[in-house]
Amino acid sequence: MINKKIAALFLLVSCAILAKGQQTYDCNQNVLKDTCKFYFNLAEYGGEPYHFDCANSLPVKFIRKEQVKEIQIPIFSGEKYLFVFNTYALAPGVKIDVWDKPMEDSKRENLFSVKSSDAAKINRFIPKKKLRDRVYIDYTIDAHPNANDNSPEDGGCGVIVVGFK
Repeated sequence: MINKKIAALFLLVSCAILAKGQQTYDCNQNVLKDTCKFYFNLAEYGGEPYHFDCANSLPVKFIRKEQVKEIQIPIFSGEKYLFVFNTYALAPGVKIDVWDKPMEDSKRENLFSVKSSDAAKINRFIPKKKLRDRVYIDYTIDAHPNANDNSPEDGGCGVIVVGFK
């Protein structure tokens, strides 16, 4: 009788742990990228569509301390650029910033910012000022004090698609 109660309690606790579990995010990068490309042909851009230049995705893993991951995107002066950020598959707790200079430069300017917890999951940025040879995109990933650094918590992924005209 005691063994049955222990087994039932064990089963109940196991089910509760599995039910709580970690949320998973569908990081199908092709789907996320194609969703962004839709925004290249909107009439509000003056009729001429943007052309695909590049795409970048960043898988996010939460650990105990804050992380900042920076990517560089090369650009050509004289072109107009459109940056489309897709955060559908990105967990809350990630901030994305676009900068004109790398993080080591104290004189850099923030050009655009979005959080994964924002209601809009597709965000567009068209730089108003002329850009130099590259932009820097920083992902600031919040610390998760209860995360296990040996088995980081899945935070999904963010996708950036860049177009030019």
